[in-house]
Amino acid sequence: MQNAYTIYVNQSGDSGLSESSSKMFCLGAFIVNNNDIKAISDQANEIKRKINLTSSENDLNLKINICREIAQMPITSFGVISNKKTLGGYNITESWKYYNKNCQYLFELIGNYIRDKHGGWIDHEIVFEHKDNIEYKKMVHYISKIKSDPGKRKECNSLKYIDEISIEYRKKDEVPALRIAYFIAHTLNWSCNHYDAQNGVTDNRYLKEIKNIFHYHETKKSILNYGIKPVHNLKKLGLLKENKEFLIGLKSD
Repeated sequence: MQNAYTIYVNQSGDSGLSESSSKMFCLGAFIVNNNDIKAISDQANEIKRKINLTSSENDLNLKINICREIAQMPITSFGVISNKKTLGGYNITESWKYYNKNCQYLFELIGNYIRDKHGGWIDHEIVFEHKDNIEYKKMVHYISKIKSDPGKRKECNSLKYIDEISIEYRKKDEVPALRIAYFIAHTLNWSCNHYDAQNGVTDNRYLKEIKNIFHYHETKKSILNYGIKPVHNLKKLGLLKENKEFLIGLKSD
């Protein structure tokens, strides 16, 4: 179907809330017309082959080249960046609740995009990489509950464009396109996560290479808060100064 779409979602960092868990958590996602899935899946398999040849996805030139390939794909991407220190008084003590809350923020971005780009509802499915500790059925119930009673938070209204009933979860090796979502999530992590990075070093080069695939608000001239959501705001992330300024200035060419 020409007007049917699929949304792929993956993560970087773990959603655990213990002291040994990652300090930062990122979600990466993209939406694609189903007519383009075959070509993207073929590219994802080729990326996997290149990684296997080098026995590492940490090779600098390889990562840059992968980002450049992803930047040419006919997709629109989204991301959520969360610092677990911001949980504070939110009283989220179970990791699956934390995961589902961040998915809510991701879906709000995507719902806004669908409304603004397509003018209303579009047929779509949502595919997550399967993780054993995630409560996907509870996620569906959670999103459905918010849709039925969005409360005063206006961003929740965009969830009406999200088909949470279509959510499925698959192994990455079963769905090659999930590798692209995985890489998108990692570009956010590399750019922002000095807490968990080796020697506290972050790198904006990868996100800079793929910035044009993120949803960009033409009027606001911004990717931040439209294609990339900082939880709960940019200040709360506690980023290094250069990374904060990079995100603020992130624009499509």
